[in-house]
Parts: sequence; structure tokens; C-alpha cells
Amino acid sequence: MTMRRTDTAKCSSKTSACLRQICCLARRAVSRSRRAASGRARTHYCMRTIGKAEEALEKMVKRLNSSVAFGKKIIEHSVWEQRIAEARIDIEMTRLLCLKAADKAGNKTAQLEIAMIKVAAPRMALRIMDQAIQAFGGAGVSDRAGFARDDASVRTMRLVDGPDEVHCRAIARLELRKHASAPTK
Repeated sequence: MTMRRTDTAKCSSKTSACLRQICCLARRAVSRSRRAASGRARTHYCMRTIGKAEEALEKMVKRLNSSVAFGKKIIEHSVWEQRIAEARIDIEMTRLLCLKAADKAGNKTAQLEIAMIKVAAPRMALRIMDQAIQAFGGAGVSDRAGFARDDASVRTMRLVDGPDEVHCRAIARLELRKHASAPTK
């Protein structure tokens, strides 16, 4: 058995190889657990974002029911019915996507779903909050309505998360990889 001197102690080449292998395995395990935690954290953030969109929709509907413009309640104008319906659809679609990502969290196959919720949740929430702000008019950006704080929070997290284009590129690449490995008919 050959011995060599390292900076800290003497060890055999067999021991050194084992230590290197153990360190490499440990790094991989830490990396995997970080990715899993990151996926769980992202899912948690997206569910909170969905909650903010739900809150904005609720406030918007209450405001539309209580305000009058051109002789009738604002809710009776057809454009608002369409916006409310689309908001509900978007919230439910994003919630289901988020639940699917949460179900796969910690698994390498969750990459696609996590990338999709990173794009879908903030887009959906910001669109609904913008419509709620419109329903409130000038009061929509005041502290009283509460949209400005939530809007800034969601927008900030969207920026921190990185550009949507990067996530969309990752989604496209995962999709292309999936179809490249599928047998042709």
C-alpha cells in the first residue's frame, strides 16, 4: 500500500479514493435535496400567488356589485362578466398545475411542471390584479384596496425568479426532448 502526504494528514490511495467517492455522493445528495426544497418552495410561493389572485377576484366582484356607472351596476356591463369568468378559469387552471407540481416535487420529472408554474402563476395573478385595480379605478392603487402591495410582491418575485423567456426555453427543451425519445408512428 502506497502512502502519500496530503495537506492535512497521511492516507493511502485506496482511502483517498473512497473519501473522494463519498464526498462526490454527498454533494449529489445535497444537490438533489436542494432541488427538491427549491421545487417545494416554488410550489408554496405559487400557491400563495394563487391565493392573492383569489383575494383580488373576490374584492373585484364585491366592488363591481356595489358600484354604479351609466345607470346600472358595473357588474351588469358584459365586459366584466367575461373578465370574471376568465379570472376564475385561470385561477383553477393554475391551481391544478401547481398541485401537479407539488405532487411531483423532489422528483426530476417535476422540472417541467415547476418551470410552467414559474411562468403561469405570476402572469395569471398580475392579470387578475390589474383587472381588479381597473374595477376600483383610482382607488385601486391606494393602500386601502391592498392591490398595490400584492402587485409589487408578485412582480418582485417574478423578477427574482428570472426571465419568463428562460423558463419557457426550459419548457420547450424538455418538451422537445420528450418527443425526440418517443418512437415515431
